[in-house]
Amino acid sequence: DDSRFAVYYQSLPSEEDYRRFHPAYLTGLTLAPDIDYWSFLGSQLKMCYTIYNMNAGDVAVSYRETYLAFVQLLTRKFSLWDQPAPGSNMWGDFYN
Repeated sequence: DDSRFAVYYQSLPSEEDYRRFHPAYLTGLTLAPDIDYWSFLGSQLKMCYTIYNMNAGDVAVSYRETYLAFVQLLTRKFSLWDQPAPGSNMWGDFYN
């Protein structure tokens, strides 16, 4: 991969890792609407993905890969919810 961030991709949690702890992959439990922001964010992503998939056709990445990248990005974007970054933020100020 030619991205300058390629060296960091392998250090990101996998979907399997996230399924063990992340609320974006929570199943079998209904959260209160005021704290269940991942359902809302996921529904917004699904609408965008549907349009993207229609336009990209055969070269579109899967929704599963898209959702994982979405979770990885937003989980690392601490300023979205005004939280300080725990420890070191490998993305620096790139996304903030």
